[in-house]
Amino acid sequence: MKYKLVAMDMDGTLLNSEKQITEYTQNIINKASKNGVRFAVVSGRSTPSLSRFEFLKNLGTPAIAYNGGKIVELDTGKVLFEKGLDADIAERLLKMGIERGSTICCWSMDKFYTDKLDDRSERYGRLSGMAPTLFDDCHAIAQQGLTKMIWYDTAEKVQENIKYLDSLNIYGINYCTSDPRYLEIMNKDVSKAESLKKLGEFY
Repeated sequence: MKYKLVAMDMDGTLLNSEKQITEYTQNIINKASKNGVRFAVVSGRSTPSLSRFEFLKNLGTPAIAYNGGKIVELDTGKVLFEKGLDADIAERLLKMGIERGSTICCWSMDKFYTDKLDDRSERYGRLSGMAPTLFDDCHAIAQQGLTKMIWYDTAEKVQENIKYLDSLNIYGINYCTSDPRYLEIMNKDVSKAESLKKLGEFY
């Protein structure tokens, strides 16, 4: 079988424990790329976070970011696909998360926003490589468009929040945990698998 497209997760897969792409891995990818194999990264990370990896940009790697919420060519910045939360649903979820005491971390137009500057938002900002911007108007930020929202809390509270959202059965959202402390919420039509399918169709 001749592989045409190879998709790789970032954390715990392509990256080593130091969050780097090793020279050995880069050499293997370069050899395969010269033989016509196209590579893509598939991650819950943001576009700015993925763009920091010069190797991926130089390779011309398309990136599926935000758990599938956006597909972008890292070298050109061309957006191939993007789907965010419905504004009314996003506003409701923002208010709900704030009421439940979680720290809100969300992405809009490739910028990181939070409802409060605390240890959690500062920590998430360091991991994502972007300083948080404070928002205080749920309606305004929801109307601006949210690619992904995170309710950042303790692992125990995240499990409680999952059960809470399950009980509400809100149409239009998809949610999961990439980390025990992160309840990540996206549009219902967004997933890594769906975006990988779209990328395959594009090429």
